[in-house]
Amino acid sequence: LSFQTYPNLKNSAKQLLPPGTFLNCSSDDTVRIWNLDFANTSNENYVYRKNIFCQDLLKILYMDPSLTYLCDPDVNSNSNEKNDATFDGKNGVRSIKISPNGKHLASGDRSGNIRVFDFENQQEICKIEAHDAEVLAIEYSKELPNGKYLMASASRDRLIHVFDVTEQYSFRQTLDDHSSSITSVKFIPDQERKCLQMVTCGADKSIIFRKCPLDVNE
Repeated sequence: LSFQTYPNLKNSAKQLLPPGTFLNCSSDDTVRIWNLDFANTSNENYVYRKNIFCQDLLKILYMDPSLTYLCDPDVNSNSNEKNDATFDGKNGVRSIKISPNGKHLASGDRSGNIRVFDFENQQEICKIEAHDAEVLAIEYSKELPNGKYLMASASRDRLIHVFDVTEQYSFRQTLDDHSSSITSVKFIPDQERKCLQMVTCGADKSIIFRKCPLDVNE
């Protein structure tokens, strides 16, 4: 449903995943980490390396601990048809986004929850019950002059939530300017005007530009 490539970081930053690594998410509540270049994954400094079962697969992240949607649906003993009643359309990961520093992976599911995974510690660091409908887009900002990062989530419930990454993803603001599902959100730093712009577009056929000071401390 969504596709992301791992960023190539500066030499001073710790590269947790090999160059050329990409991730995808699915309705089975998993995020899979792939790399097609065998030579890139042989370095022992990387957190994830290839395994013996699949040479292209580095890791599978299970967003549902109970693995509900990885199990086969029940099969009626009197017929060969599967019962798909367990798949109600609300399962699965809908969107993913990697933080600019390559440390965190944010994922949004069809139930409106946002989960943040730490690549280095290999564990979920927070779960946010953010929206009433599926999360269609997640975006991180670049580092602000005050050292802060922002994350925004957009949903089918017509809301945008903004979180402070440096404050353990604490809630910061809700925006409700759209009248329909919001399909995309982007942060654009404007150095000339000394502001951070947020651009969103939705199914209401509108594109909205917002701005805040780059040195905002609130």
